[in-house]
Amino acid sequence: LCKDSDYHLYMILLASISILLHKYSLSKDIIIGSPGFRSNSNSKKLHNLLFLRNSINPESSIKDVLLNVQQTVIEANENQHYPFHSLLEKIGKTLGNDKKRLLYETVILLENIQDIDLIENLEWNFLFVFNKNSDKIDFTLYYNSNLFESITAERISNHLVTIFEKITSFIDIKLNKLTILSEAEFKEILHYSNGITEDYSSELY
Repeated sequence: LCKDSDYHLYMILLASISILLHKYSLSKDIIIGSPGFRSNSNSKKLHNLLFLRNSINPESSIKDVLLNVQQTVIEANENQHYPFHSLLEKIGKTLGNDKKRLLYETVILLENIQDIDLIENLEWNFLFVFNKNSDKIDFTLYYNSNLFESITAERISNHLVTIFEKITSFIDIKLNKLTILSEAEFKEILHYSNGITEDYSSELY
C-alpha cells in the first residue's frame, strides 16, 4: 500500500488514526493536527501545524477513507503556508467555540518527513509518532498523563495495530463492520453489560 513512499505511508497512518477516533467517538467529523511537511526550499513557514479534517461515514469502506484522507493531505500540503492564525480563525468559526479545543487533542507525526520540534510548544492529549526504519515502522504513543492512564494508552496502541492489520487485509470492509476489539475485551464488555449485547459492538467497534 505504501508504494515505498513516506507520503503514502503517512496517509495510511493518518487514515488509521482517523478510523480509530471515529470508532471511539462515533463522530463523523475527525480533526487531527500534524506538523507541516519538510520542504527543500528555504522559504519560511508561516505556521507549524496543519489541521487535517476528514469526514467519515460509517457506511464507507476503509478504501473510501484512504482516498478521502489522500485528498485532505494533498490540499493541506498545498496550503501549508497559509497564515496560521487566519487558518485557526477560519476553522474555529466552522466548529464553534466549544469545539476549538478538539483541534489540538490528537497529533500525528512521521519523523521521516516532519520535524517534531515544530510542535514542541503544543499542548495535546495524544501524540502519535512514527518512524520508518528500513523494513519496519517504529511507533510511540505519547499521552497526557493528567487525563489518561498507561493502560488506556496501551489499549489505544493495540487497537491501532488492529486497524493496520485490517487495512492490509480487508481494505473493502465497511467501517460499521470493522471490529477493533480483542476477544478478551469483547468478553469483558459482555460481562459488564450483563448480557445486553444489542448492536453495540457492530457500530462502535
